[in-house]
Amino acid sequence: MELYELVVIITNPLLAISLYKINNTLYCNLLSNKFIEKLSYLAYFIITSATFYFINIPNVLIVVNIISFFLISLNYEGNFTIKIINAVIICSIMAIVEIATAVLFDFRIINTSVINESAPVIAVLIVKIVIVSFSFNYSLSKKQPSNAIIISKKDCLSIMCVLLGTLYLFIKSLNVLEYEIIDIIVSSFIVLLINVIIILILASIYKSFSAIREHDIMNEQNKSYEKQLNLIKKSTNDILSLKHDAKNHYLVLRELSLNNQNTELIAYINKIISVSDKTCLLSNSNNFKIDSIINFKLGEISDSNIDILVDIKVPKQLNISGYDITIILGNLLDNAITALMAPHENKHLCVKIKYSKGNLLIYIDNTFNGLIKKNNNGKLLTMKKNVDNHGLGILNIEEALIKYNGNMEITNSETLFSVAMWIPNIDIKIDV
Repeated sequence: MELYELVVIITNPLLAISLYKINNTLYCNLLSNKFIEKLSYLAYFIITSATFYFINIPNVLIVVNIISFFLISLNYEGNFTIKIINAVIICSIMAIVEIATAVLFDFRIINTSVINESAPVIAVLIVKIVIVSFSFNYSLSKKQPSNAIIISKKDCLSIMCVLLGTLYLFIKSLNVLEYEIIDIIVSSFIVLLINVIIILILASIYKSFSAIREHDIMNEQNKSYEKQLNLIKKSTNDILSLKHDAKNHYLVLRELSLNNQNTELIAYINKIISVSDKTCLLSNSNNFKIDSIINFKLGEISDSNIDILVDIKVPKQLNISGYDITIILGNLLDNAITALMAPHENKHLCVKIKYSKGNLLIYIDNTFNGLIKKNNNGKLLTMKKNVDNHGLGILNIEEALIKYNGNMEITNSETLFSVAMWIPNIDIKIDV
C-alpha cells in the first residue's frame, strides 16, 4: 500500500465524523437507536475505504458516497426527496473542496519542487482539514440545544477566517521550508487539531453562556410559579373568608338597608367589592405556565396608574415548553412595562393570547412616550444606557420563535407600541 492510499484510508474516519456532524444538524429526530446510527457511520468508513483501495475510479467513488449518504440519512426522520437532495449536495460540496485544492496546486500556491511526490498526500490532508472545519463550524452555528445561544453570522465568519487563515499559513510555509514527508503529515494533523480545538473551545464557551441564561430563565420561571401559587392560595383564602363571613355580611347589609342608611350601605358594599377585586387574578385561564408569567410580571404594576386589559383564551395544556414561553412572554412584558414606566399620560396595556386551530396568537400593545431607537436596518435598539447587557430581548424572542416557525410583527405610532405574534403548530397536550 502506497503512502497516499494509506493517508486517504487513515483520514477517512474524519469524513465519517464530518458527515455525522452535518446529518445531526440537518435532521432533528433519530429514528433508529444510537448503536445502529454509529454502526452505519462505521460501515460508511469501511465501504468507502474498500472502494477507494480496490476500485479507485472517481465516478464509482461519487456514486458510492451519494448512496452511502442517503442510506445513512435513513437513520433520521425526514422526507425521502429531501434526503436524496441533501446527499447530492453534501457529495458535491466535498467534490468542490477537492477540485479547489487541485486548483491551488495547479496555480503553484505550493512549490511543487519542494514537496515533490508528497503533493497528493498534502492535498488529501488539506481536503480533510477543510471538510472537518466546515462541518464542525456548520454544526456549531446551526444545531443548538433549545436553551442555547445561537451563534451570530458575524461570529461564524470570524471562526471561518481563523480556520482558513491557519490553513493558508500552513500551505504557504511549504514554499519556504524543507519538509520531510513525515513532517508534512505531522504538521497537517497539528493544523487540523488546532482547528478542531478552536471550534470545541468556542462551543464550550457558548454552552457556558447558554447554561447561565438557562439558569436565569429557570430562576425567573420558578419565581413566577411561586408567585402564582401564592396568588392562588391568597385568592382561595380570601374567597373562603368571604364565604365564611357571608351570613354576617348579609345581616349587616339587611340592617343598613332597613334603616335606610344608604351611605353606609354603599360604603360597606364597596368594601366587599374591593376585597373581591384583590382576590382576582389578572390571568386566570387555567394554563399554569401562561398565567404564572402574566400574573408575576403584571403584578409589579397592578397598583400603578395603568389601565390593564388581559384576555387569555388558551387550553390548560399546550405543547410549548415552559422555557420558551417564559422567554417570549417574559421579554414582551418586560419591554411593555419598561415603556409604561416612562413618564406619559393615559397609560394602558392590553395583553391578548388566543389558541385557534393549532395556532397560538399573542397580541400586546402599550402606550409609551414616543421615543424609539432603530438601527439602519430598522431593528429596534435598547433605550437603556448599558447597551452590552440590554437589547437582547427581541433577539431571544426571535430565537425561540425559530423553533416553532413562528413570526412576529412590530408596529408603532407616536404613542402606541404593538407586538403581534403567530406561533403555528402548537397542539393541545392531553395528559392521560
